[in-house]
Amino acid sequence: MKEFHKIRRQAAISAASASFTCVECDMELPRLRLLDEHMLKVHGGPACVVCKRRYKTRHELRRHQLRHNSERNVECSHPGCGKRFFTNRHMRNHTKVHTQEKNFVCENCGYSCRNKETLRVHIRSHTGERPFGCTVCDKRFPSHSGLREHMAMHSTDRPFVCNVCDATFSRQKGLYHHKFLHTDTKQFVCKLCGNAYAQAAGLAGHMRKHRSEGQNGAS
Repeated sequence: MKEFHKIRRQAAISAASASFTCVECDMELPRLRLLDEHMLKVHGGPACVVCKRRYKTRHELRRHQLRHNSERNVECSHPGCGKRFFTNRHMRNHTKVHTQEKNFVCENCGYSCRNKETLRVHIRSHTGERPFGCTVCDKRFPSHSGLREHMAMHSTDRPFVCNVCDATFSRQKGLYHHKFLHTDTKQFVCKLCGNAYAQAAGLAGHMRKHRSEGQNGAS
């Protein structure tokens, strides 16, 4: 509970100042320009998450990272996963999600996860804290990974290609969920009636029918 209250206080401060958070040292600055100056002066500029090369501006970094999008050649060997990574080290770190116990529990709702940082990001769903801001459309996110996925939507580059039907996607997650269309795997299950769907969108449409039927029954 102490951790929850601590993050809630931090969220209130962040919301009041509309701050921008440095992804390297968690320092918060009130304006994006000051964050850029901080990144260049203190850290040598923003760094590529793949090769660690640093650039003077975020624009230069984004152009560089587009080159890496098609380089995810290492696939997770866990059955049914299919996620791909740039290096074996990244893949090995990922495989821990399939083996580690979920020992970190949210005291607010009971959600459990495998590490403290994931729990910290989850708690932000209760506090409303979104410290990571998009520099293109001003949308904000509770995690740096969420911001990275969102930034891919602003790019016209679609490097992730389905090897069955050649459909292309700007994000790996889009390709991952699309591939279920080509299999018998239906991982999205309705908790009300047990119907299962290959994609989250299918389950969402199904749930709308449940809500509509409930409203009609109540009228």
